[in-house]
Amino acid sequence: MSSFASKAMSESSFLAGPRPIVPPGPVPIAVDKHYDFLDWSPDGESLFLGTSELTSRSWAGSIWVFNSKETQCANNNKPWRPQADECVVGASMDCGVTVGRFMRCPDRLVVGCDSGAVQVIGLRQYGEATKLEGEGSLSEHNDTVLDIDDLGGEGVEYVTCSQDKSIKVWDLDVLISTRTFSPAHAHIVTSVRAQPSQSKCFASCARDGSALLWDIRDDNPASKIMDPCGVGLTSLAWVDETNIVVGGVSGQLIVIDIRNISDIKFKLQLDHRPVHSLKSIPDNSGLVGVCQDNSKVSVAQFEGESPQILYSNDSHGDFVRGLSWHPQNFSLWSCGWDSYIMPHIPRSVNGST
Repeated sequence: MSSFASKAMSESSFLAGPRPIVPPGPVPIAVDKHYDFLDWSPDGESLFLGTSELTSRSWAGSIWVFNSKETQCANNNKPWRPQADECVVGASMDCGVTVGRFMRCPDRLVVGCDSGAVQVIGLRQYGEATKLEGEGSLSEHNDTVLDIDDLGGEGVEYVTCSQDKSIKVWDLDVLISTRTFSPAHAHIVTSVRAQPSQSKCFASCARDGSALLWDIRDDNPASKIMDPCGVGLTSLAWVDETNIVVGGVSGQLIVIDIRNISDIKFKLQLDHRPVHSLKSIPDNSGLVGVCQDNSKVSVAQFEGESPQILYSNDSHGDFVRGLSWHPQNFSLWSCGWDSYIMPHIPRSVNGST
């Protein structure tokens, strides 16, 4: 990216400035039908849900926070359809929501939107009432934000990617974009994931079929993991510190050792549908949750000599869009466009199927 372009983008962001995030008003009367993402809080006590209304003129979205006690029916492996009156707090957004997560505490959220905005939201307690308050928002991406991840470290650094082919590094304490890579790939950048225990490194993949490893401390931060292969890549996840799994539109999962990128370690063919999301289990045991452009949730095991599918569930009634591992019991939770949330317990975690 040229210095002129970088300066122009920085100045435009400064002039735009923060703006209110959550419009004032009561909690919406109903949860939107299409569930796009979910995320457990670091303490496992709250569940963050992002939903969209894809049939209206505005394609607006809403965000919801539920107490873990409300999910007890789902803990018995039953689908759960959350209701607006069960939430801790909820709010309508002024744009569609695409990705979101808790930050490093249970009272701050970050949301990526189809408008290109990144929004930071606080949960504030006023007596017995919990309210969502916008801390700031910047629209630096020129198209939909597709992924967001925590870079770790002492600050509050996050990385985002977008349909505009760019990747941005953020300091969310002050809501400033500190680095911009545009174009980062030759096509839509579909996924970014921070390398475990490395606060300045992350991987990315794109629809051009390429995957890159980034170290933002270097003057030339990007190095090749995977050359464009003719098959668009749609998601990635770290199996451990050195092995990364990428998925694409063909439904194939490929594991690559970043120390020897010429040697593809594993290939695992799933259904011939695009991979939508990959989520690694937090305990680094080699389990990766998978959802595709269908109603199935799978858990793949990448430890040992060959990968295998440990668990598969086809209970959702529409596309599965969001996955999140519970930080305490390591159950996998999913949500989809069928308006349900479901728990999944991989066999290797608790000894059951």
